[in-house]
Amino acid sequence: MEFEDLVKPDTFTASSDADVLRLNVLVLDYVGQTRHATCEALAKAGLNASPVESLEMALDALRRQEPDALIISIDTPGLDGHALCEAIHRANPSRSFSIFVDTRSPAQDGLEWTETIPDLHVIEDPVTAQKLAQGMAKA
Repeated sequence: MEFEDLVKPDTFTASSDADVLRLNVLVLDYVGQTRHATCEALAKAGLNASPVESLEMALDALRRQEPDALIISIDTPGLDGHALCEAIHRANPSRSFSIFVDTRSPAQDGLEWTETIPDLHVIEDPVTAQKLAQGMAKA
C-alpha cells in the first residue's frame, strides 16, 4: 500500500466529500511504516483513520465498533487478499461498512472475485482521501 504525503481535500470531486471527511476508516496493512503513513495522510485530509496490523486485530476492532470503511492491502503475508476479505465478510455478514482492497496493479492482480463480496471496491495505489471519497460515492 502506498500513500501520498500531501492530500488536498479541496480537490475532491465526489458528491459526498463532506460526509467522507467525517468517516472512521480502519487501515489493515502488515507493513508498519506504510500502515501508519497511510493513516497519517488520511488524517491530514480530515478522516479518522485507525491502523491495524493483522486480521485478528481487524476482527477484534470490528467487534467493538464498525468503521465506515476498511482498507485492506492485497499484499498480505500468509493470506491472500481474497481469503482476507472472505474472512472479514464471514465474520460480519450483515456489515454496514465498505471494504476497499488496495492494489498497485488491478489489471494484474486477478480481482474478479471482488464482485462476489457485497460492498467491496478496488482502490489503486496510492491511497488518498479523494479516491476513498470517490469509492464511497459509488457505494
